[in-house]
Amino acid sequence: MPRHAICVLAVSNPSCNLRELTNCVQLISVCLCADLLHFIPLEHEPRIYLAAPSGVQVAKVTAVDYLHPKQAISYSLDPAKPDSPFFHINADGIITTKRYISRNSGEFYNLTVVATSGRGVNATMDISIRVAEYNRYPPMLETTNYTVELDVLTEVPTDILTVKAVDNDTQKYNSEVYYSVTTQDVVTVHPTTGVVTLQKRLSGKYKQLAFTISARDGGSPQRTGRTKLTIIIKILSAPREVTVAGVGDTWCMLCWKSPLSGHSLGYLIWLHSNMTPVFRNVSVDKLGKKNNLLCTAVSDLRRWTDYSVQVAGWNKDEVGITSAPAPFNTRVNRSCHSISSTDYTCTCLMGYYGDGCAFFNPCNSTEPPCQNGGLCKSNESNVFTCDCPEGYYGSSCEYFNPCSRSPCQHNSTCSNITSSQYKCLCKPGYAGNMCEININECDPSPCQNIATCIDGLNNFTCVCASGFEGDLCQYNIDECKDEPCQNGGICSDEIGSYNCKCPPGYEGVHCETNIDDCQSNQCENNGTCVDGLEDYYCNCQAGFEGDYCEDEINECMARPCLNGGTCTDAFNDFSCDCPPGYSGKRCEWDVDLCQSQPCQNNGECVDLTDHIECECPRGYHGLFCEMKVQCPGELLKTDRGKFSWEPVAHGAISRLPCPYGMSTTYLEHLEQMAHDSAWGLGYFPFHNPIVPTKPDSELRLRYPDLNEDMESARLFKNPNLGYKDHAKHSALGLKTDPVKLHAYHKDIEYKQAHEINADNHDREKELKLRTNERGQPFAVRSCIIHRDGSVKWSKMDDSICRDEQSTYAEQMSSDLEQLTKDPALINAEIFINASIQIKKILNYALSNRKIAQSMFSVISNLMAVNDVVLEEVDKYGSITKDLVQVIDTYASAAKLPPNGTISIESDNLALESKEVYPAEFTMLSEGLSYTPPGIKNLGSSIFSDVGDVTQELFITVPREALERALRQLLSVRVQFVSYKNSKFFRPSNCCSSSVTSLTTKQRVISAALSNITIRNLTELLVYNFQTTNGNEKQICVYWNTDSQEWLDDGVLTNQSMDWIQCESTHLTAFSVLLDPNIMPIPGEHRQVLSIISYIGSVCSIFGLFLTILTYSIFRCLNRDRSGKILLNLCISLLLMNLAFLLVAVQEYMDRSLMIVADVCTGVAVLTHYLVLTSLMWMLVEAINMYQLLITVFATSETKFMCKRMLCAW
Repeated sequence: MPRHAICVLAVSNPSCNLRELTNCVQLISVCLCADLLHFIPLEHEPRIYLAAPSGVQVAKVTAVDYLHPKQAISYSLDPAKPDSPFFHINADGIITTKRYISRNSGEFYNLTVVATSGRGVNATMDISIRVAEYNRYPPMLETTNYTVELDVLTEVPTDILTVKAVDNDTQKYNSEVYYSVTTQDVVTVHPTTGVVTLQKRLSGKYKQLAFTISARDGGSPQRTGRTKLTIIIKILSAPREVTVAGVGDTWCMLCWKSPLSGHSLGYLIWLHSNMTPVFRNVSVDKLGKKNNLLCTAVSDLRRWTDYSVQVAGWNKDEVGITSAPAPFNTRVNRSCHSISSTDYTCTCLMGYYGDGCAFFNPCNSTEPPCQNGGLCKSNESNVFTCDCPEGYYGSSCEYFNPCSRSPCQHNSTCSNITSSQYKCLCKPGYAGNMCEININECDPSPCQNIATCIDGLNNFTCVCASGFEGDLCQYNIDECKDEPCQNGGICSDEIGSYNCKCPPGYEGVHCETNIDDCQSNQCENNGTCVDGLEDYYCNCQAGFEGDYCEDEINECMARPCLNGGTCTDAFNDFSCDCPPGYSGKRCEWDVDLCQSQPCQNNGECVDLTDHIECECPRGYHGLFCEMKVQCPGELLKTDRGKFSWEPVAHGAISRLPCPYGMSTTYLEHLEQMAHDSAWGLGYFPFHNPIVPTKPDSELRLRYPDLNEDMESARLFKNPNLGYKDHAKHSALGLKTDPVKLHAYHKDIEYKQAHEINADNHDREKELKLRTNERGQPFAVRSCIIHRDGSVKWSKMDDSICRDEQSTYAEQMSSDLEQLTKDPALINAEIFINASIQIKKILNYALSNRKIAQSMFSVISNLMAVNDVVLEEVDKYGSITKDLVQVIDTYASAAKLPPNGTISIESDNLALESKEVYPAEFTMLSEGLSYTPPGIKNLGSSIFSDVGDVTQELFITVPREALERALRQLLSVRVQFVSYKNSKFFRPSNCCSSSVTSLTTKQRVISAALSNITIRNLTELLVYNFQTTNGNEKQICVYWNTDSQEWLDDGVLTNQSMDWIQCESTHLTAFSVLLDPNIMPIPGEHRQVLSIISYIGSVCSIFGLFLTILTYSIFRCLNRDRSGKILLNLCISLLLMNLAFLLVAVQEYMDRSLMIVADVCTGVAVLTHYLVLTSLMWMLVEAINMYQLLITVFATSETKFMCKRMLCAW
């Protein structure tokens, strides 16, 4: 059992946080034992949100060993609690979830936390964790930055402000807010009220202090909002006891005491109101002093306005603390003005009088109270009477009595309502506002039953219509009192007449006539009507019956129809509606139902008893085989997009538009088809007329989108069908018979023309199937029927469609081209990013010419970046090496167009690549040449035979290199690359290379054969460069990609005045660099030049000696400053020439007589020093001349020459 301790603690600061207990509590009694270990109470009830996963923080518990605070404390959960497996506690006391929270909102998990001190003392705390709703919103503080100004004398503790945060969660426990501040001893914040208290005196060495205040809610997961508290520390405290000494209607006198700290040079005054505020800046020397108060007057205030005034001192270092607002108002009856800086005088406003202007005579005010010409009289303050003119009344004669003008007519009585309204009480018979209207008693019509009303004076008379009587014609006269109706008719009285309702069988005005019931002739089917009294009956014709002869005798009652026929009755007859398969009057005959051939699409008809059945051929279904079997709808997803195929009947071809447009390589496919056909016909001079058909493997390699099920696959397989026979006939020796050979050639030409037309027709048909009239591309698919009658879709042909990645690559290349279009704006980040993206789009550029052109434009722009940027991002040349590799990869692996040549040009880069076949090689007389686009005269193809080259800047691949390559390969690709500068060919180590480039502006030309290395050529590769450095010696070099340096092994240089011709035994990237080796001077020239130098030096010594002698002898020359400066300059030049002659002397001196020290080194040091002194004296002379010419009135200067000699020598 752990021992318990009893301690008495006194709280010195009630607002202290329990976590800072050691700072807030003083131990005033000694603990009885040493085992005091307690948990600090939690800030709020621990909570975990509903359905929380494992690893979510719930709460943090802290135990304190007050007597041994440095002892380590470990935490654990009591395993006896059933809920312990749901949670975990770490060494810092942080409780987190260990399992999925499965209980409902509002339920609890109960835990016991055990804290163990390093001394073996234990303490426990029971906690209940509430399952809460998910906490969605963090607390939002009123502002992101609180700013408070305090002076260095601010007392502590002082509440400086209150922070406020609002949480938008609807649950109360999620919207609880608790405040804290970063750990320090300057300010504290109350955890629940947000009151910020200054706890430590401020120091003047800091201008401001910044703290972060956090607002945490009580929800789970706990969310936090933050704000910044900035305390600006002022040396200059606020002015004290700001008072308003006097107030006028537009003026006030303000007084205050100086601040307790700091020295003010002036004061800023703000007068705030609900209108435009008033601001004043007053220096101390313009303030008045009275009773230890500083005073100043403020004028131009607004009348009858509430103000509050604040004052702040200022000096050259800061504006001090602003004083608390002092309220006042200008609701006074006096006008004041200043006599001096502290004294003033006031006068009463118009109408006011007495001490303090407390009394008011309304009759003398600016606006007299009596209106409408009333006479004002006043015998005491704020009291007056008005004598009103006729027709007006009220305390200020403000009301008018309209009855004074007798507006009412016909002797009516006038009653006054307001100053502008009255009411007339009219006599009987009159109405209107002024009783001017005689009342019409006939309105609204008092007479009844359409009687005519005649108006009188307060009376009316009714003239009745026929059939009515009475004063208001309200009574109807009874015309039935004489019983006019006969035969028991009932009389009904009406207005001015009567009506007889006759009994059945009678009619007429008085019911005097018997009705003929046969007039309506309701007997049907020619029956005869016989009239009676209120009745009749029908005599029917033969074959009918019924009260009205309406029923015909039904002949179908005997069931005359056979074999299930339906009987239809007719007049004295019947007819039978026979079922299928029967006919006749009574359906007694059996008929053939298949005679009409109801089955469609070659279906076989089977006649049954009462119906037929159609046996449908494969691919059709339905009652009459009228419907085709359909391929079901299907959704296909490929790299070229999503295609939703609708159901179609077999034999139909379905099309869907390409989601990403037409593939840029498809038109090249069609061109290649046409090229292959022409190639097979021998239309190209570099090919034999008879070419073996390309195998499927080669076609799949060149056209990976093709497959066996595509409609267009057959167009690529046999471009020269029919020419195998040509080869066979050629092998039979037709050349021995010229006539047969001529006829055979004619036959071949006819077949060629026929097959060309057939190929063109197939291409047009394919284009119409794959595109519409607007050029929109489509994926094609057909519904195919099998021999067993089942249907299925053919494989989708979407080769014309562009894939998504190509679209993305094209957009990426366009964005890079736009990003790098101005090389001056390319920085290190853009360069690196562009280099990375270029390698990503390389694979797409191999088959997309547009992407390739954009890629080369970007690389060209990167070649134009500043050298500083290039050195920063690519110090070791790895990035530019990768870019060169991208160019070489494209040149060697790019898909060739039908003409077999790729040509790409940009500002700083040009590329040309060509595939050479053995047949074409035989047409070459020497080799292939290339001229960079910036040098050649024509803008057409830059490939040519050596014999056709007339330009002097070109590179030539010898025929030997092509021949050696074609011995090992079926074809060889020749690639040329021209770089406008050599920025991508910077040596990795400038000191290790045998040659060094002095500029990055030198052109570089590269020649290579793909997939093969050619060295030790006996027929040299030749390339020309234009001379860029005049007559300086230059050498031809090649770039070694392995060592990243320029070398001259195997390269010969032939230099002329304008051009350099280089010859190489291998293929690579070539350039021309300056020769770093200095050309030696011949011995005879060295002797002559030495003699000329010595003679010139002796002449200079002689001249300088005479000048020094002249200026030394004649006082008039060295008296002024210029003469003295020139004298020192000549001495320096004389000594420099003597030092130069020492070099010649030491060459002819006896080596045995020379001192041990190195004379050459001494002469070099002396010569260098004297050159510098000569230049310094020239500078002194230039400054002196400037002062003489420009600064004419220069002040005198002491020790002028001593200063100059100290500086120059």
